[in-house]
Amino acid sequence: MTTLPDARLRALVSGSARIGATGLLRRLSSEHVQAGAARSPVVGLLMAQHCTTFEQLDELSMFTNEELSDLARFGVSAWPALNAAAARLRAKPSDELLACLRRFGPSAPLLSMTLQTGDEAFARSILAEPARFPLALVLAAERLVTASLSDGSLADVAASKHWFDL
Repeated sequence: MTTLPDARLRALVSGSARIGATGLLRRLSSEHVQAGAARSPVVGLLMAQHCTTFEQLDELSMFTNEELSDLARFGVSAWPALNAAAARLRAKPSDELLACLRRFGPSAPLLSMTLQTGDEAFARSILAEPARFPLALVLAAERLVTASLSDGSLADVAASKHWFDL
């Protein structure tokens, strides 16, 4: 893999990501991802594209947070790394994982995300720069922060204060 020119490596990762995202082929076992990741993070990513599903948030424990962050250079094609970082953030938030998700950017194809009660500080740091994070993560942060407000949701406040009554 290290001898491939960058353009060909990107084409390989992109093509593999598209085939893997369809879910039409038989899924590989996590042992294949483990073996691939031991060889190199890129080989592990190629295996992960055919192990996890596009919708699945799998932590992919065979990768370090730093490796997941580095794989963000492949953009949308690194969707297994994106999902792994999101799963880890949901389980145990950290500044390192926020930085990793920031590298994926706002157009990252994260389908859904939730944050846990108690993670409001992380949610507020996401909302401080929403244009740098995947949209699903921004929405999860907004839901968490809104739920923690004493006034309730904006719709409830509007109804209780009769903002739109004629």
